[in-house]
Amino acid sequence: MRFPFLKTTLPVLVALAASPGVRAAEEKVDFNRDIQPILSENCYHCHGPDEAARKAKLRLDKKGGALGKNEDGLPIVTPGKVAESELITRILSTDRDEVMPTPKSNRKLTEAQKKLLQRWVEQGAEWAEHWAFVAPRRAAVPGIADRGLRIADWEKREPGRGAELGKQQAALEAWPRNPIDHFVLDRLLAEGLTPSPEAEPEKLIRRMTLDLTGLPPTPEEVSAFGAESIRDPQPSGARQTAEGGPQGVGGAPSQSAIRNLSDRLLASPRYGERMVWEWLDAARYADTNGYQGDPTRAMWYWRDWAIDALNRNMPFDQFTIEQLAGDLLPTPTQPQLIATGFHRNHMLNGEGGRIAEETRVEDVMDRVETTGTVWLGLTFNCCRCHDHKFDALTQREYYQLSAYFNSIDETGANDAGGLANPVLSLSAPEQQAKIATLKAAEEQAKKDTDALEKTLRAELPQWEQSLLAGTDGKLPEPKWTPLIPAEANAEQGTTLTKAADGTVIASGLSPLKDEYVVAYPGTIAGITALRLEVLTDDALPKRGPGRAPENGNFVLTELSLQDYGKPIALTAVSADYEQGGLPATKVFDGDQKTGWAVDGATGKPHTLLFTSGDSIGVGGEHTLAFRLSFQFGRQHTLGKFRLSATTDNPALLRPMPEKIRALLTKPAASRSQPEHDELAKYRLDTDARFSAAKTKRDDAKKAREAAEKESPRTMVMRERAKPRDTFILVKGAYDKFGDKVAHGTPAVLPPLPADAPPSRLALARWLVSPEHPLTARVTVNR
Repeated sequence: MRFPFLKTTLPVLVALAASPGVRAAEEKVDFNRDIQPILSENCYHCHGPDEAARKAKLRLDKKGGALGKNEDGLPIVTPGKVAESELITRILSTDRDEVMPTPKSNRKLTEAQKKLLQRWVEQGAEWAEHWAFVAPRRAAVPGIADRGLRIADWEKREPGRGAELGKQQAALEAWPRNPIDHFVLDRLLAEGLTPSPEAEPEKLIRRMTLDLTGLPPTPEEVSAFGAESIRDPQPSGARQTAEGGPQGVGGAPSQSAIRNLSDRLLASPRYGERMVWEWLDAARYADTNGYQGDPTRAMWYWRDWAIDALNRNMPFDQFTIEQLAGDLLPTPTQPQLIATGFHRNHMLNGEGGRIAEETRVEDVMDRVETTGTVWLGLTFNCCRCHDHKFDALTQREYYQLSAYFNSIDETGANDAGGLANPVLSLSAPEQQAKIATLKAAEEQAKKDTDALEKTLRAELPQWEQSLLAGTDGKLPEPKWTPLIPAEANAEQGTTLTKAADGTVIASGLSPLKDEYVVAYPGTIAGITALRLEVLTDDALPKRGPGRAPENGNFVLTELSLQDYGKPIALTAVSADYEQGGLPATKVFDGDQKTGWAVDGATGKPHTLLFTSGDSIGVGGEHTLAFRLSFQFGRQHTLGKFRLSATTDNPALLRPMPEKIRALLTKPAASRSQPEHDELAKYRLDTDARFSAAKTKRDDAKKAREAAEKESPRTMVMRERAKPRDTFILVKGAYDKFGDKVAHGTPAVLPPLPADAPPSRLALARWLVSPEHPLTARVTVNR
């Protein structure tokens, strides 16, 4: 059967296939196969690794304890001398106070187990480390002679049974078709059993189809398979039944029919979908985050990669390396990056009160423990907090292993629009081009903002001087000059009347919506800021300043300016009053559905101060054309207003904190560094150019993020530019640091190569190295 794991592990499977059974008396006892299971099941509870439960200070899971002496000075096991071995004395004792295991333990050795222990001591009590931590070796394939011994052994123990098996031996020898069959047959004969006949075609196709695709065959497929088996009778030397007769027409299907069925099923895309089930469980796969509302996430890209890898019969070492460290391969492909989603299948905690760093550490621990389970078959959970009692794993080794996963470029937050960085965009070429353009614009906007900040900080002394120029050291109030309109028109029939002091009064028709256009001659050069005054009048409803009949309110939805016919970007500085939900900033957001209003304070005049990052009215003759939009409806237009300009420093426009005023009047040389920083921050916060630059930068970021969200994305692995330090965490608490540790693997396992870098790629290659004792065993067992 094709399966990707078997390309690297089939030799190991052959080595492991010879399970322990009834052995011939002269056969050498194997410690791992025959003795350790007996000790582990019956002795380790009282004389094993758990120090708190250990009796008589005797430890039998270590060579030094088993081949040492007990509290009375008696040797536990004396190699080659059964009578001088306390272990044998105790298991053979009939005294309830002396026999081991004790009667109250509810454990009792069988006679066969007692004989095995005696033979082990007689043969020299050869000790071996736990078989799981010893690299597997290819076992010799049992042959005819071995099977003859099995039959002869049965004849000694059960006369007639061996003779019965002997009559069938010729037929049995034709039964194996591959090395594994020889091990299976050897064990069957050791148990006095023979192989069952092969199934009929309809049973076999059902079993094979379910096993390889997860679905039953169709009736048409069953009929076709049966017909092919009949057309293709068994060749000479075909496999025979346990009774010795050949299987042929009307019995088991032919081998060519089975091969054709196997090829068809293995070529089906359903094969990968079926075989991936167990791997998805091992990888804790889920397409939802697992917390709170359990929102969805696109991890199915990784799932489809795994299915495709199985269908392509990817070798297991490659299968492992790409999932653990595909991003660290030279010039990784998109599929190799997607493969690293294996370790992003953990749950995502988006709960508002969670601590991001605690979540990040939990994700690191999840990867350590999943790696230990999936590739090593070891439970690493206990040694988060202390050395493991029952596995040869220490807490220090746990955190040395965690160092391989501790420098992923992640924060512990759901910081990628429902996903958690790092993520991979799987957009089409045109989407990728759009994202690249937006990313370049974002980078340029950030550079521009940083450059402007640097300039403004450098110009801080000049800024301070401009505020205090021509004064006695006290900050002046800005001087306003009213703009006298040359023209004032309304698009929906409102009459706009100009006054000598610059005010504009609306009268006559009061439409639901309107647009006012007011033009001013550019008589002021170097305007730094503008002021809109909305004024009251007895002729207005509730004295205004608006024309809304019920309350005298207005809603200014947009205010725009053209200078020389060129649009000028405007930014709100402040308003003396803002209706809830309709602040002054909405006047300049380009949205006619929002705006500035003053309900709650009508019947009083109000002011809106605004400025621009562009120059307004610098030299020469020009016209300033203002458009005031009132698109809210319900006659919420302005009744009386006036525009004024200033050439003073716009920093004077805002209400200045007393602390800043005090710092400005304090000599620069006597200020502390925090005071300089506070002034610089105020300068940046109140500068219209810097505000506009930040807005442009933030908008560019939002545009790029929006474009990325439109593209398919999946979570992957990616290393940080600067690796994190790794510490032993006291009792596993994310914020309680013990000793700092370096990358490393458990000492009970073979070491990494001396020149191995501290990377996940080196760890992945170590896991699938031929010398590693666990990966092949664990994978085959799964």
